[in-house]
Amino acid sequence: RVYFLPQMQRRHLGIDEEEDEEDEEESSDLDSDEEEEEEDEEEEEPPQLKYTRLMVEPLKDQVNGQETASAMAVCNKFLVLGTHTGKVHVLDNLGHLINSFNNHTSTVNDLCVDLPGEFIAACGNDGKVSIMGMYDRSTATHAFDRPIKSVALDPLYGSNQSKPLVAGGMGQTLHYITKSRFLRTVKVDVLHSGEGKIHAVAWKKDLIAWANDAGIKIYDTGSEQRIARIDCPERSPRPDLFRCVLCFETDD
Repeated sequence: RVYFLPQMQRRHLGIDEEEDEEDEEESSDLDSDEEEEEEDEEEEEPPQLKYTRLMVEPLKDQVNGQETASAMAVCNKFLVLGTHTGKVHVLDNLGHLINSFNNHTSTVNDLCVDLPGEFIAACGNDGKVSIMGMYDRSTATHAFDRPIKSVALDPLYGSNQSKPLVAGGMGQTLHYITKSRFLRTVKVDVLHSGEGKIHAVAWKKDLIAWANDAGIKIYDTGSEQRIARIDCPERSPRPDLFRCVLCFETDD
């Protein structure tokens, strides 16, 4: 049976107040659910990347599984692996070995490939910087007293007669290395020093960026001036344990 009470009796019995409280609770729950749904929609979903697992068996057959990778560089033609034994291996997209270089005696710390994919630069704990030609098999080596942690080639290294590159590391100096056009001698200039170890270097068009213990600097090779500086934030973790990675997002 259903009984309909007059409004005054419902108020006297407190029925309306109980129903109002229940309605308020239900509406608040709905509002909170809607807010949570809106927040979930606002959160960006992680991108779904397409990938293909690299076949490493061909490489294992070549190196007998006795080497571990210490550095890597990628271009649109091939990828390069540096190892803790000082070797540099060039692989195709399926992991097949194309070429190998053995210019270092200890860990390869960094690798760089020029824009056309014609030259590879490597640096290591032995203090050496080596530049290897992919097609002419040419090799150039520069030796320093302290381990070199990062290296970067001029993006158009092959077509530039002065063959410029930059390298730095534990010696707390960023070296700018060029080759004389006429005397065929190598010139090493100090681009920057005195602010700690050089942890990373990147080169894009006319801009060279490097990271040391104090922060990040950017140098314009066209004007031959430093144009930007980003100081390391306070209470930052040790840069030698959490190495900085530099990358120019666009050509602009």
